[in-house]
Amino acid sequence: MLLRFALACLLGWAGMGGPASAQVTLEESARTLSAQDNGRLRWSRTFEASAGSLVGPVTVGARTWLAVGPQLYAYGEQGQVEARIDLPSDAAALDESGGELRVTVRYGAVLEAFSVEGDVLRERVVFPPLESTTRWLERTARRQVGFDHVSPADARAALEALQAQVQRDPTNPFAQAFLATAALKTRQGDVAARATESALMQNVPFFVSVRLAQYFDSAGLPDAADRALQNARQSWAALGYDPALPVSRSALKAYGNPLGYLELLLGSGKLLRAEAWLRFMRDISPRFEGYRDVYGRYVGLLESQNRLGEAYEWRAFTRELSRGSLYGLGPDALLAVRDVSRWATFMLLLVLAATALALGARAWPLQGRDLAPLGGRLHAWRRHPLSRLRRILLSYWGFGEKLAFVALLGALLVSLCAWAWSARTYTRANAPALNFGTYGGAWFYDGLEQLGLEVGAPDARLVRGLGAQLDGDNATARGQYGVSSDPCVLNNLGVLLEAGGDEIGARERYRAALARNPNLSAPAYNLQLGPNTFEANFQRVYRSTPRLCYPTDRHVYRAVDGALSGELRQIVQNPWVYLVRFPSGLPRPLQWLWVSALLFTLGLAILWLFVPRPPGVRAAPRPWRFRLLCVVFPGVAFLDVAWGLVLQLIWGAAVVGGVAVLGGWRFPYLLDLSVGGASTVIGVTLALCYAINVALLLLDELRLAGERRRAKSTAGVARPS
Repeated sequence: MLLRFALACLLGWAGMGGPASAQVTLEESARTLSAQDNGRLRWSRTFEASAGSLVGPVTVGARTWLAVGPQLYAYGEQGQVEARIDLPSDAAALDESGGELRVTVRYGAVLEAFSVEGDVLRERVVFPPLESTTRWLERTARRQVGFDHVSPADARAALEALQAQVQRDPTNPFAQAFLATAALKTRQGDVAARATESALMQNVPFFVSVRLAQYFDSAGLPDAADRALQNARQSWAALGYDPALPVSRSALKAYGNPLGYLELLLGSGKLLRAEAWLRFMRDISPRFEGYRDVYGRYVGLLESQNRLGEAYEWRAFTRELSRGSLYGLGPDALLAVRDVSRWATFMLLLVLAATALALGARAWPLQGRDLAPLGGRLHAWRRHPLSRLRRILLSYWGFGEKLAFVALLGALLVSLCAWAWSARTYTRANAPALNFGTYGGAWFYDGLEQLGLEVGAPDARLVRGLGAQLDGDNATARGQYGVSSDPCVLNNLGVLLEAGGDEIGARERYRAALARNPNLSAPAYNLQLGPNTFEANFQRVYRSTPRLCYPTDRHVYRAVDGALSGELRQIVQNPWVYLVRFPSGLPRPLQWLWVSALLFTLGLAILWLFVPRPPGVRAAPRPWRFRLLCVVFPGVAFLDVAWGLVLQLIWGAAVVGGVAVLGGWRFPYLLDLSVGGASTVIGVTLALCYAINVALLLLDELRLAGERRRAKSTAGVARPS
C-alpha cells in the first residue's frame, strides 16, 4: 500500500510539471525562449534584436542550448545560464544528432562546424578579426542596463541593476566589471573585490581580456588591468596565435584595439601604464602594423627622461625585428622598393624624353634635306615607304647614342617591373587572412582562396601546411610540406615527428634545419640551445610544446606573388602580358596604347642598332636648337660615351628629387625630403651637373672650332696645287 501511494505521488508530480516534462520553445517573432509545463510557464528569456540571430533551441539532457549571435548558451532547468561558449562568428545552425551537439557558424558564404564536448568546442577555434563578434559581450552588457559611465549619484541604482544583470548572465565578465566599478563608488569594497575577481576568472578569449584591461585601466584599477593583460597573453598562446606573425591595425582594432589605447596613453603622457601595454604588444605581436613609429615614439620619451639604457634596449629590439626581412628593410621593405622603382621610372622617363627631344632636334634638318627629293616628310610614306622608314629620326643617331637609348628603355622596363611587383605584392601580402596573428580555420582558407595562391608553389605550401598543422590536421600538413628542403619546413616536420613519438627523427630534422639556416630560432629552441629571441621567449613562457617555424616576410612575398627575379624573367619572356597588368589606374584602351608604344619603341631601337647612319651626318653642322637643348639637358650631347649617360642620369634623379621637394611627388619610404638639407643637396647636385655640362660643352665647341680651322687650312693648301 505504501509503495502504491509513493508511485501515485510521483506520477502526479510528473503530471503536474516536473523538470523532465518541461517543453522549451522559441517564439521567433517575440524572440522569447520559454519553458512550459502543461501550459504553465516555468521561465522565459527575451533577447533584443541587436543581440543577433537566434538559432535553436536544442535540448540535450537537462540542458537547453541556444545560439545568440556569436555566443552559445546552455540554460538549466530553471532558466539559469550554466555555460557559455564563444563562437568565432554568428551561428548558422545548431543540431543534436547521434547524441552529439554540433554548431555551425557562418563567415559570409563560408560555413564551419564544431562539436560541443564538456562545455567547450572540440575542434580548434580561430577567431577572425570580426568586430561584431569580438565586441558582442561588451555591447550586450552595456546595452542591458544602459551602462557607460556611472556617476556617483546614480551608483546605488546602477549597482542594483548590475547585480540583477550578473544574476541573469554570470558568465559575462563585463557585467562583473561594471558591478565592481559601481560597488567602488558606493564604498562596498568587498562587493567590488568579488566582482573584479569573478570578471578576471572567466574563461574568455584574448580580445575580451584586452577590453577588460582597458576598462579596469580607465577605472583606476591598474592591478586588475595587468591581470587581464596576462590572461590575454595566455589566451593568445593557447588559441595558436603567435608573435612571429604580423597583425594589421584593422585586426588589432577588432581584437580590442590595444594599439589605439597604447597610443592614447603615450599621447596623454601616462608613461607608466603605456609601458605595461607596450610590453603586452611586444609579447603577443611585436611586428604590429606601424611598430617602428610607436617604438620610436616610446624611445624618445625614455630618452627625454634620461633612461638611456631602456631606450637602447628598445632600439636593439626594433632592429632585431627587421632581421630576415627583404633587404633588411623591415616591414616597409616593399614600400621602399616601390618608391625606388617609382623614382627610377620618373627619372628614366625624363631622361628618355630629353634624349629624344635633343637628338631629334639635331636630326630634324638633316631628315628634311634627305626627304625633300622623296616628296617630304609626309608624302614620302606613301610614295617611298621603305626609303622613308630608312630615314626616320632614329637613323641619324650614332651607334653609342642608340645603345644608350636602348639601355634606358630596358632600364625603364625593369623599373616598371619592380614597381608593379612591389605594389601588387604589398597589397596581397597585407591581405587580412595573412595578418590576423595566426593561420588556420575556415575564414583563413577562404582568404587564401580569394588570393588565388599557386597550389604547387613551395612557399604557398608552407603557409597552407602550417595552417593545417595548427588546426591539428597532421596528415594534410605532411602532404603540403612534401619533401621540401626549406629549413622552416624541416623544423615543422620535426615537430610532427616529435608529436608522433619519434624524437630521434625529430632531432634530425631540427639539426638539418639549423644547418641550412643557423639564424633560425625555432630549431635552436627545439634542440634546447637556449636562443634569446622574442619568439623563443614567448614559447618558453606561454607554451610547453615544440616551437613551430613561421613564414618570414620573404616566404609570404614569394607565396602571394613570386620572387622579383621571377617577375624579371616574365617581363623578358612576355612583356605585353606583364605590362598590361601594371597598376597605372588608366582605362584598358589607354593601358594598351602606352604599352604598345613602349614595346614598339624598344623593338625599333634594338633593330636600328644595326642600321647605319645616312652619309654626311657626322660632318653636318649642329643646329642652334640642339645646342640650346644640350645646355638645358646635361649630358645629352655626350651619349656616345659612358660618362655622358651617367651625367644625364644624375641630372634626372636630381630633377625628380627637386619636384618631390616642391610637393609634386612623394617618396616617403625612400628618403625624407622634408628635412632642410634635402633641398640644399638637390640644388647643389643640379648646379654641379649644369656647371660640368657647360664646361664640357665649351670644350667640345672649342674642339669643333679647331677641327673646322684645320679643315679650312687643309682645304686652302690643297686648292693652289
